[in-house]
Amino acid sequence: MRERLPSVSFIVITRNCRKNLEICLERIATQDYPQSKIELVIVDAGSSDGTLDVAKKYVRRIGGRIIIRKDYWNSQEARRAVGLHSSKNDIAAYVDSDNFIPTTNWLRQMVFPFTDNPEIVASQTLRYCYIKKSSLLNRYFGLFGFNDPVAFYMGKADRMAWYYEDWHLSGRAKEYRQYYLVEFNAENLPTVGCNGFLVRRKELIANADTRPEAFFHIDVNYDLVRKGYNKFAFVKNCIYHNTADGLWSFLRKRAAYAKEFDSVAGYEGERRYRIFDPKKGTDVLRLLVYALYSITIVKPLYDSIRGYAKKPDLAWFLHPFMCLSFLGIYGFYSLRARIVPKGR
Repeated sequence: MRERLPSVSFIVITRNCRKNLEICLERIATQDYPQSKIELVIVDAGSSDGTLDVAKKYVRRIGGRIIIRKDYWNSQEARRAVGLHSSKNDIAAYVDSDNFIPTTNWLRQMVFPFTDNPEIVASQTLRYCYIKKSSLLNRYFGLFGFNDPVAFYMGKADRMAWYYEDWHLSGRAKEYRQYYLVEFNAENLPTVGCNGFLVRRKELIANADTRPEAFFHIDVNYDLVRKGYNKFAFVKNCIYHNTADGLWSFLRKRAAYAKEFDSVAGYEGERRYRIFDPKKGTDVLRLLVYALYSITIVKPLYDSIRGYAKKPDLAWFLHPFMCLSFLGIYGFYSLRARIVPKGR
């Protein structure tokens, strides 16, 4: 019997990431999946460190194309949109250059929900991989299942922490052997859309604002849900996210993120989805609770101890410090957005 496997376009955005990209693309190239059904779309911002040499090698090996958009040097989200519109296959798979696929059957696992249930519009991994030999910071993010504790305490994280056994994210979930089928609405959608995220390409383009100037990975899924495409699969596997080389470099990246995308604090941005919406009383309350947690450190410390009891690793205990750090970063840009005139 012939396999009903959809064709997949891997969309990989790059900018001076030669070392990570080599690992990322090698894991894609060795997937147990028909090569004729895979294309590689690499959208680069004009790298100068050998990234393009790596990209060319794997495009020759896998098939696909490289697109260079220097005009989007500082906008990885715009490059995601370019990749989407430059791809041609049934499924768009967003695997960033710092994402490493853990097994050779990963892609088969990720596309299974699409063939199992035609109403499913997207799939992503249930967790981030936890690898004992990885850096302290990557172990911390992998264990908790986020790269932003604000989303975690706002109830909008999109990956499960390793101290949970059953479904503990938002949305209404039904468990199957290989995945959870989850229905979302505009009020409970988590921060889905990248780091091992697959979506039906035509449905996304037809029902979301995917122009480069309007693209943000969570926002376009928010558009989908509002149009009634609200069934997502969370596959019972993981993807490794090489989040940052070190703590301070990561915090600088998050500060740049807060400044560019107005992700938590601002009040005049064009985002359709907000982790924090100042007009919603529940969001205001949750953010105040998060601030209280961070300042007193009691709840973050409790969650660290709870995690350590499940998977003993000192990385859990970064949590109180990270909560306080994020509070400071987002608090600063919140005040800045209120005080400094837009455009300055």
